[in-house]
Order: sequence, then structure tokens, then C-alpha cells
Amino acid sequence: LDEKDEMSEKLRHAQRDLYETELSKQQMQVLAYRNQINPHFLYNTLDSLRGELYMCDMPNLAQMVETLSELFRYSISQKEPLISLEAEIDNTEKYIRIMQFRFPNKFVLYKRFDDETDEILGMQVPKMILQPIVENSINHGLEAKIGPGRIFIDITHTERTVCIWVDDDGVGIPADKLDSINTQLSKNESNCAADSVRGMGLALFNINSRIRLLYGEDYGVSVASSVGKGTQVQIMLPLSKE
Repeated sequence: LDEKDEMSEKLRHAQRDLYETELSKQQMQVLAYRNQINPHFLYNTLDSLRGELYMCDMPNLAQMVETLSELFRYSISQKEPLISLEAEIDNTEKYIRIMQFRFPNKFVLYKRFDDETDEILGMQVPKMILQPIVENSINHGLEAKIGPGRIFIDITHTERTVCIWVDDDGVGIPADKLDSINTQLSKNESNCAADSVRGMGLALFNINSRIRLLYGEDYGVSVASSVGKGTQVQIMLPLSKE
């Protein structure tokens, strides 16, 4: 009987601990929800700010605020996990405009598409696979570069695949770090403590994981680089015109 009582007491303690853990989790979720900024509040505030800037005869600033609002709206929208490649490129160009406003004459974006790219621009691709890589190019390649820099976006395709290339002429990546990055990308893993991950940003590994989850291990992200010459990121996707 004592043994049964002891087991019952342990069970009650376990149930109480489980209940308290679940209650604490729910309280944290409620607190996190309360602390979130309502997107509509932010949109309306930015729209009011844009209007005030136009009234103050500051159209350049007003356009930057409008671009920032559109960029934010695109990035947090969860309705479409897939988006047209054209929309993804357009969102990236908006990000570039904001960065050029912050760093005048520091870098220029070039798009180099082949003659048949127009029919590819409508294909569906995972959302937010391009802008984070361009952001990496700026943060880790061009900010440290002396003088102005360039970013190139190329799109090539075969009958079965589409390759999106993001090139920069920044400072480049040392060979040992580059090998570590590509090893982790090929294995579809990300060791957050690794210097190579911190050096490129977790976004690169997140994009690779999402692409492989959707399309398989034949697709994903790879990186080539040369110190002092720049970095090239390749995004490999299956061709789909539907």
C-alpha cells in the first residue's frame, strides 16, 4: 500500500509539473502576442509619415518610407509560401533602393538575364530566397570593400533547372571558411556556433534547407569565392512554368 501511495504521489507531482509547464508556456505565448507590433499599426504609421514628408516637400524621403513599408509587408506576409520569381526580384530591388539611400554611391545592382528569361519570371519559387543573399553580399562583401561595389543577378536555365546567380565584387571569403560553408550546405546542416555560419548569416542555410525540403537534395545553394575578387552564390531550382 505504501508503494502504491508513493507512486500515486509521484504521479500527482508529475501531473502538476506538466500543468505548470503548460500554463507557463501559454502565459509566455500571450505575453509574446501582446508585445508584437501590429502590422496594420506600422503600415498606417509609415503611411502617415509618408504623407507628412510629401507635405514638407521631401519626396525622396517619402518614397523611401513607402518602399520600406512595401518591403516590410512582403517579408511578413505568410499567405503565399511560394511567389513568382518576378515578385522576388522586385522585392530585392526595393531592398537595394533602401540600402543605396543609406550608403549613397556605395554599390550598384545589375540584372543580367538571357533572352528567354521572361517566360521564367512567372514561375513560382520559395519566398525570400533572393533578398537575404543580396543582403549578405552587402554586409559581408561590399561594406568592407574600399570604393564602390557591384552586385549582379543572373538567371540561366536548362530544360529542367533554373539557376539564380548572385555575384558581388566584394572582399571575398577565405578558402578554409568557404570549404566549411559548402560542406555544411551539402549536408544540409547548420552549426550555429561555427564561424563560417556567423560569417555568412543563418539566412543562407535557411534558404538551402527550405529549397531541399521542397524539391530534394539535387537543388539548393552553393557558394564560390575568391579573396579580394568577390563571391558568387548559386541558387538551383527545378524549372516549372506552371
